[in-house]
Amino acid sequence: MFLLAIGGQAARVTAAPLSVLASNPRYFTNGTGRAIALSGSHTWDVLQDSGVIGQPVTVFDYSGFLNFLLARHHNFFRFWMAEGWWASSSGLPDYSVPPYYTLLSGTVDVAPLYDTGQWNQAYFDRMRQRVIAARDSGIYVALMLFQGWSIDGKGFAAQGNPWPGHAFEVNNNVNGINGDPNNTGQGLSTHTLQIPAITALQDAYVKKVIDTVNDLDNVLYEVSNEDPTGAGDTKWQYHVITLIHTYEATTPGYVQHPVGMTVQWSGSFGANSDLYNSPAEWVSPANSSTEDYSGNPPPATGVKVILPDTDHLSPRPSDYTWVWKSFTRGLNPIYMDDLSMNAGRETFRLAMGDILEYAAKMNLAAMTPQGGLSSTGYALASRSEYCVFQPGSGAFWLKVSKKGVYTYEWLNPATHAIVATGSLSVNNTNNSVKLTPLFRGPAVLYLKG
Repeated sequence: MFLLAIGGQAARVTAAPLSVLASNPRYFTNGTGRAIALSGSHTWDVLQDSGVIGQPVTVFDYSGFLNFLLARHHNFFRFWMAEGWWASSSGLPDYSVPPYYTLLSGTVDVAPLYDTGQWNQAYFDRMRQRVIAARDSGIYVALMLFQGWSIDGKGFAAQGNPWPGHAFEVNNNVNGINGDPNNTGQGLSTHTLQIPAITALQDAYVKKVIDTVNDLDNVLYEVSNEDPTGAGDTKWQYHVITLIHTYEATTPGYVQHPVGMTVQWSGSFGANSDLYNSPAEWVSPANSSTEDYSGNPPPATGVKVILPDTDHLSPRPSDYTWVWKSFTRGLNPIYMDDLSMNAGRETFRLAMGDILEYAAKMNLAAMTPQGGLSSTGYALASRSEYCVFQPGSGAFWLKVSKKGVYTYEWLNPATHAIVATGSLSVNNTNNSVKLTPLFRGPAVLYLKG
């Protein structure tokens, strides 16, 4: 068992890998039958330290980062990685910890030379140590296996082209591996099934990661971050997801960890339908012509566990009300965080902790997004519990399932303070009740009968 910080208290969580909750597949569960909501900040350097060309490497304070999350009651982050040196310009970060193959020579300033036949064991040792540290803090991690920003610059001149620093660039390895057989100057072919020798190497790497962390219960997987848009990449990602599922089934003490697919991007975002139709358990979509995840998040249907991520939404949400909108639509919002401190960012972070506190106190497994019950349009509800968000200000209406006495709790989401508690009776013919917050601005009502 491990401890999960909820509301300043240490809540026991049974040690078991997450799996999709069959009765309410908007959420995961951990073997207890209770729904587990996920939310938290994530940042880039959690595995590989970075620096800028010509300047000292910045050693990331990983323990400090875990404490940062715990202080805000977060329970999840994406475990970022880069596949090679980040060959950027204009002072952008260059990852200085080599990835999973043995580096024979090279630095951030000099082209690397790899042996793709030998693992960089230190990479996997650090991965395991840091996943264990997160587990011991009660935090789930999504291990990113590949990186879309390591194989092409996606058209950004300031970003530069990362491909010259990749192990599969033919001049960077002693094994004759050529990830650009068409001489495009980029590595787009490596995230397709076009080159069998590379697919075999990638499959072996995925199995190595599974062997490294398969016994840890706080693990999720993510195929890749913002991979190139296209059918070839989609097929490759589906292959990786299926590989994880099938290989885990052969491991000692077989357990299944959830696998995620995040939206593709190559100057414009790919289709969310490729995520929803995938064999993944969880997804991070983008905005589309029919889904406004950054402004008015669509209700989760349960087709996948959905983690809307500010990293993939444009414009990136910066208002804490987005966190509550997402939560009351049955979503699990997460935040791409540069860890800078200002009041707006901090309110956003604390809002993610607030929704996890309410997720823990509610019978979340029985609750579904039912915005039509409230004039606000934002409500999670069951027959006996309601969590309603008022993004504006003033009174609103709520229709409950039955007459009777309900206890209530008003939260001011801007100050994170419970302003009032009490009880009220509902006995009118249509079971509707007018509710008036005791403060101006956005409000959260938790009602239980």
